[in-house]
Amino acid sequence: MKDKNIRELIQELAGDLAAEYYGKPCEVLEIDEMARTCDVKPYDGTAIIYGVRLQAIEGSEKGVAIVPKKGSGVLVVFISKSRAFVALGEQLDKLIIDCDEVTFNGGDLGGWFKAPDMNVELNKLKARQAAHELALIAFAAAQNTAALSVPLFAPLAVAPAALNASMTALPPNGVFNASLIDDKITH
Repeated sequence: MKDKNIRELIQELAGDLAAEYYGKPCEVLEIDEMARTCDVKPYDGTAIIYGVRLQAIEGSEKGVAIVPKKGSGVLVVFISKSRAFVALGEQLDKLIIDCDEVTFNGGDLGGWFKAPDMNVELNKLKARQAAHELALIAFAAAQNTAALSVPLFAPLAVAPAALNASMTALPPNGVFNASLIDDKITH
């Protein structure tokens, strides 16, 4: 048995091996993201097409689903006389990609980070930095007190006082800057 190409698989799924496939530019009237369908009005004035799939394979939750903006233009491709899917969209509300691996721009920048895990790690680093700052402040204060208590060392009190002043002038440790996360891209 020879391997089937994509066209043959689509024809088999469509159940009409003699069908010719064509696209029709349309305007999106309604969208049902849960059902992964939309209703469209062809620009050529023909009848409204109901239940156009947002992805090629009916009932699938894997692959790519194009969720266009209401009122925008789409190219609807027919895979039979009564079945069509959105192949391209002028303006999208969402592009759903559900697969094991996604590569952007060649993948040279490495993997995408997991925001909640990254937040935990950043907060650990911030806590460690804050502990170091407090230790330096305490050390400087103790050295300043010790130097001032012995007249011979009083001139040395300037250095710990300066260190203490610079450490206490640092900006406060804030919370993780959530605006660094683009919540329009999730995984």
